[in-house]
Amino acid sequence: MRKLITAAIASTLLAGCQSWSERIAEYDEIYSLKAGDHLVLETEILYPEGHARVKMQGYGVQGTRGINEYYPYCELEVTTVSDGQFRLHPDRFEVSSFSRRILPWNLTGTPLVVASNDPDSHSQITYVSDIGLRSDTQPEVIKLSCRHVVEPDQRDFVTFAQMQEATQGVLRFEREPR
Repeated sequence: MRKLITAAIASTLLAGCQSWSERIAEYDEIYSLKAGDHLVLETEILYPEGHARVKMQGYGVQGTRGINEYYPYCELEVTTVSDGQFRLHPDRFEVSSFSRRILPWNLTGTPLVVASNDPDSHSQITYVSDIGLRSDTQPEVIKLSCRHVVEPDQRDFVTFAQMQEATQGVLRFEREPR
């Protein structure tokens, strides 16, 4: 009887581990890119004067003030601030890293609304996925950051499908088989 109970407990624990690993794989499929994946810049981008990032949301590059931060958007970042003449040419970039971070305040310019007496509460949270990029021909490109601002009860990162939608017409993702 003891062996039967031990076997049942072990089976239950192993089944739980298996479903957990399956959940992690599903989460990665929905939310992340991996080193070795690629991003293809499909069109030339002119960086505005005084900027080292361009923002994409929907179809194409948006003006510096044309982003609705409550919907997913992405920023393609380079190492130098543009003098108004800096251009990126169509290219293929290798994903060198992927990380996520949570900003418990909104850094994009929208004023915060404090709705609580709790000094540790936040009215908005920005969920960011950073994709490190590498190119031999355009080494000044360093990363693509995809983000959105949500209320504290809507915790979630930008999904891979939302990244594709935000960069549509500018970038194309090429994922290695999983």
